[in-house]
Amino acid sequence: MLCRAWRTASVRRRSVLSTWNSTRWIQSLNAVREEVSVQEYADRRKRFLECLPDNSVVLLPAADESLYSHDILWPHRQDSLWYHLFGMRISMRRQLAPPCSAITEDVRITMAVFAKGIQGIPTRTLLCVPPVTTDSATLVWRSEAAPLSEYKRLLGADEDAAPSPRTHENVVTTNEVGTVCEEVRRFITEMAQQQIMQWLVHSDHPLTTSPGGGGGGGGGGELGGRLLPLGLIPSVFAAYPQQLRWDGRGYRLRQRSKSLPRTKTRGVARSTSVFHHPLEAFFFTLSATPFVLHLPRPLLCAAAAAAAAPGQQPVCSVVKFSYSAVDGYTPGLAPSTASVLPTQGCVSSTPRGRDPPASLVTSSVSADSESDNTMQIHLPVLRSDAYAWLYRQTKPPSQLRQHLRSARATEDAFLQLMRRATTTLSEHVLHCAFQRAVCDISERAGAAVQVRSAYIPVVASGVRGTEIHFTDNDGVAALGDVVRVDAGVEVDGVPTDCTRTLPIGCSHFSPSYVPLYEGLLQIQRKLLRCMGPGVSISEITRMHIAETQALLCSLGIDVRRTATSSQEQQVPLNLVRSCFCAHLFGHFFGLDIHEELSSASQPHARVAEKEGSARQQRPTSRTLRGGMMHTVEPGVYIPSVQRATLFGLEGTHFPIAFHGGVGMQIEDDVLVLPSPGDEDVDVCSDEESRVYLPWSRGEYLQHALAAFHRYYDGGDAGTTPSLLVSVCDAHVSTVGAGGMTAAARNVLRFLFAQRVSMDGLPKAMASLAADVCAIQQQTFVPNPAYLDGPPVPHAAVSDWYPYSSIVLTATIPKDIELIEVVMQQ
Repeated sequence: MLCRAWRTASVRRRSVLSTWNSTRWIQSLNAVREEVSVQEYADRRKRFLECLPDNSVVLLPAADESLYSHDILWPHRQDSLWYHLFGMRISMRRQLAPPCSAITEDVRITMAVFAKGIQGIPTRTLLCVPPVTTDSATLVWRSEAAPLSEYKRLLGADEDAAPSPRTHENVVTTNEVGTVCEEVRRFITEMAQQQIMQWLVHSDHPLTTSPGGGGGGGGGGELGGRLLPLGLIPSVFAAYPQQLRWDGRGYRLRQRSKSLPRTKTRGVARSTSVFHHPLEAFFFTLSATPFVLHLPRPLLCAAAAAAAAPGQQPVCSVVKFSYSAVDGYTPGLAPSTASVLPTQGCVSSTPRGRDPPASLVTSSVSADSESDNTMQIHLPVLRSDAYAWLYRQTKPPSQLRQHLRSARATEDAFLQLMRRATTTLSEHVLHCAFQRAVCDISERAGAAVQVRSAYIPVVASGVRGTEIHFTDNDGVAALGDVVRVDAGVEVDGVPTDCTRTLPIGCSHFSPSYVPLYEGLLQIQRKLLRCMGPGVSISEITRMHIAETQALLCSLGIDVRRTATSSQEQQVPLNLVRSCFCAHLFGHFFGLDIHEELSSASQPHARVAEKEGSARQQRPTSRTLRGGMMHTVEPGVYIPSVQRATLFGLEGTHFPIAFHGGVGMQIEDDVLVLPSPGDEDVDVCSDEESRVYLPWSRGEYLQHALAAFHRYYDGGDAGTTPSLLVSVCDAHVSTVGAGGMTAAARNVLRFLFAQRVSMDGLPKAMASLAADVCAIQQQTFVPNPAYLDGPPVPHAAVSDWYPYSSIVLTATIPKDIELIEVVMQQ
């Protein structure tokens, strides 16, 4: 059995602010040394802030606990982005003790808040976490043990070294809703005041409230000319959860005289109301009291010109604004009073996309009224999804290491499943074998590492294999069938998405299925070799469909009604897409199994400062770029004779071997590398569309080699190397590589695994001699990730690696020869 002792090692720190061999105790009884350092988490948060628009605040709640049944909870899984930025597993709220009453005033919400000022300065990070449990009635059930000082230590790694002026501020506070709102309000107030100061210094023209002048919610437009006062007000975005969990209790806010005065407050009637969820209470508290801006000079109020007296020029010297959650983003979240927008005297400014408009209310014009010079603005809290996807679509090298770690765990699980498949015809038994392997990996990893199945596995044989998302896993295969297994292991919130097709009930493929499998494998390898920067997704999609059509024709599938029909009609393309392969060749991938491209553009502030050090890429929509992750998963699904009638097909259209139905798929996860010249292919002539990539092709390869040595080579006592590492070592002695250093041998093993995945085992073995010569000529430098890791080739020279991408799941067998060898052990 190929076992792997999951271990951790000291991480190379890149800043004096991080200490060597630092330990973290959050949500763990034992001190562990992390795969990702404190400084790397800080770097991630810094890059996330760079993706946000100027003059904006982003609310990022932690993931809530999920119900299994009634009042029983699932094991908690942190929000992917939240864990990626902080490395902490604390939930949005934790029910430490059984409810002792139907209503509680202990209203808490674990949340992170990111704020970015104008021109990107200053930036702030707020972390709201639960305090240490001191209540004895709660302590006997469950407790919070991490003090705020520990959270402050972990968050303090990205503080600016310069004492003054500070360009970044880190704040850690308790997660009581009132406290969280006070800090958020402080951020917003200071940012609005900063905008006013910029307006005074840089604008010689009075602002007007004429619609169409820009602003659109404070997105960093010009601060002069005809501009709505929205330009002074920070935009607020939030990561809205898909659903809220009601635990049966009501949440009532304690009265806070300072933050919630009972006079001049919107929705005073709700001040003693009971909420179903702490997040609902938070948004109500945020929206209950408006912000007030006293302008140092008046704004011309064009929106109220129609109501002004003859000869009187309406002006505005006070701006009141408030924010409210958008009803519909998360059902049941927005309080009814907060979702009502004024309808009389309103001027709407509609942001881009489907977001709701801001509501601008101007007071009536009267010389005797104090409210004459006051303007009221109600702003929606918009979704932050576009900026989150913008950050997530380019993966840092530290995330690449984490994915390789998860892929190594997935390899172990698949190898155990392959061996079990020789002795059973039950899909359920194979499902249990995979889950048992995940538990074994978790046991070896230890309690500090969270190991679980990345999703519900698909174990489907026979006609069930033609159902792409078959998860019942309750069938019994016929002898000679193949089984399609779509499964992956998630380690510390980083998943793997992998599919393999293998025999079931025996250790070899049935001869009738070999042509189909070999043809599908060749298609997958063609697609893998096409994955590179500047390549259009649509181009690869067309290749996928065309190659699948050619494979079906070569297998003897023919749906032509008459002999005079053209060759192109043997298997029409529309039938390929609807019946034989209804899914695309793959999808974007990363912290979540399915990810999306962002609709937001990269902020271009201080571009000139970045041009000298950052790598430039010019993307268009649906175009691969360096740092992206994508799956490559072609499949062929031939329905049974009974199901074929639903597509207008007959049994005579298929070879007899396929009459029972068969589904095959091969899936790998891929990281696209930047182009060798540090600038990706010019696929867009628009200068403003450039995206600046902080890492080169060589740096990605360095981190991949570091992770490969740590998790795949089996160098430590009591561990077993990856399957392809063993295969490489068995053949390397035949090419005169006995004098290779350990560092060079690690590069050779990694390259061999990639060649097997991209080109097949025979070509990989044939390239060993040339690869040994090329690797021995490289200049090696210290390992960039681990203190105890071997040296790696210099980042400036990466011509030893011939591909445009890295296959993360390369070591999981997919050649027939390798699969059968594993199953025969």
